[in-house]
Amino acid sequence: QALRLAGLPTPMHSSRVYPEVLVVAPKRKPLLQRVFWALWRANPIGGTLPGLTRRAAERHPVLLFADSILRGYGQVIFINSPVCGLLAIAASVFNSYYYALMGFLGIFLSTLTAIMLGLNEDVIRGGIFGYNGYLVGTALAMFSPGWDDYRWNPMMVAPVVICAPLSTVVSAALAQLFSRIAERPVPVFTLPFHIITWMWLLGSQQYSYFPGLTSPMLAQPTTTSDRSLLTYDLCDTVKGVFIGIAEVFFMERFESGVIILAGVMLSTFISGIAALAGAIIGVLMAMALGAPRAAMYDGLWGYNPTLVMIAIAGMFFRLTGRTAALSVLGAIFSCLLTGAVGSALKPVGLPPLTFPAALTGVLLCLLGNSLPHDKPLELAKVTVPEDALAGDDAPQPRAKLVWFS
Repeated sequence: QALRLAGLPTPMHSSRVYPEVLVVAPKRKPLLQRVFWALWRANPIGGTLPGLTRRAAERHPVLLFADSILRGYGQVIFINSPVCGLLAIAASVFNSYYYALMGFLGIFLSTLTAIMLGLNEDVIRGGIFGYNGYLVGTALAMFSPGWDDYRWNPMMVAPVVICAPLSTVVSAALAQLFSRIAERPVPVFTLPFHIITWMWLLGSQQYSYFPGLTSPMLAQPTTTSDRSLLTYDLCDTVKGVFIGIAEVFFMERFESGVIILAGVMLSTFISGIAALAGAIIGVLMAMALGAPRAAMYDGLWGYNPTLVMIAIAGMFFRLTGRTAALSVLGAIFSCLLTGAVGSALKPVGLPPLTFPAALTGVLLCLLGNSLPHDKPLELAKVTVPEDALAGDDAPQPRAKLVWFS
């Protein structure tokens, strides 16, 4: 069979051999890896759908801009897919019309700013300059007082119009800074969002027209004489897992988390599993540390490890046993950072947001230079984990011939 694949004549007798030919069978991938790859290839809307971007560019610039917006929504959770972005929009509308509107305004303005500044077109089309704008718009709406029972506050449009474009400028500047430090491109994660949002929230403590809901307070120690174990409601705990995924987008409803997880699963099965595992790790860490049950039920311990698991377990590193273990370790580290950063920022009246995940992600990507077998993927080649797993092995003959010189 190997000789026929090589185009060589098949011997008629067993005595005729080819001593100069060595038949080498390709190394079979692990079963779980082949299952992931098979599921991905069977999904017609999986992956990044680059053909959709090409068709949008050919038809009209408005369609290309809309594609970039959708991908920006997906990039909030590291997924470069318009399918994931479309479901994220649906989840945000289901969660809150007001937050959805402010988030859309933020992502629209930040993407438009990148176009006007003439930044890298491929990066813009991938939604990289959009997700921080979405987070800025949603966070400013969430941490500002509303005018009615539905928290609507039209005055917050002005801060979003100013701050969302700034997130694009900060994102481009940090990307240049990290590239010079690491001598290669390093993702900036959500650090631009934190710089802009914290800047506004700190200033809002002095703005009479734009007051914030946060205020400085001393952190109260939780240590008491009562050492009894906390009890948890199973239904609320399960909901807390999915709310933790929803909180990546500043959403507070269990159903929104289910929709977002579905969007991730449709785009990349591996990242969907990583997201669910990260949210579960966050809940388990909250239980192990004795964190307040209300915070755990509200998903506040789930979104940081969710982001870390997705980033390290296949997105910015090729998924292996070592990187899977590293992602779990990073998720645990982000949980510990959640408590530490929350206590450190409480005296100045700031929420930790996703800073623990951003810091953990940057540190692990920088650590990648020291890992001999698990180098971070080139940012220009990052798509979905299944692509990295496939590598150069798809599809190929069952056997290949190596000729001795």
